[in-house]
Amino acid sequence: MFSVSEIVDVAIQLERNGERFYRRGIEMVSDDSMRQLLRWLADEEVRHREQFAAIKAGFLRREESRAERVGGSILQSAVSDHAFSLDEVDYSSIVDEAMLVDIAIGFEKDGITFYEIMQGFIDEPETLALIREISDEERKHIEVLTERKDVLESRAV
Repeated sequence: MFSVSEIVDVAIQLERNGERFYRRGIEMVSDDSMRQLLRWLADEEVRHREQFAAIKAGFLRREESRAERVGGSILQSAVSDHAFSLDEVDYSSIVDEAMLVDIAIGFEKDGITFYEIMQGFIDEPETLALIREISDEERKHIEVLTERKDVLESRAV
């Protein structure tokens, strides 16, 4: 059985992994605009992690809601159908900026998928609104990364 605290811990870990990836990516690229984009994305991940930490602290101060009573099999089933970006990235396999961007898009999509699953286990309107806001921001990150990928592909042509 998963508690809200454990669910939020996974969200925090997703954001931590994203930040680590973006900060490492900064070291791998020479293009200043790409470095700036990665720095911004890393900072966004830190902000999201802090927001999830605040959600967790709020739940720890009061009795956990329906998610505390949900059998682990329901959440486990929802989560196990998707391999989230919780594993370390093999940075040696990243051969160019386009590949870096593809991995980044995958991180962002993983976050959105997990946060959508989370919403089914959260009752509190303010928390739901915050999770939806973070999901929307992750979608914007995908848009920015996709635009960057288009630029990279146009340079390669």
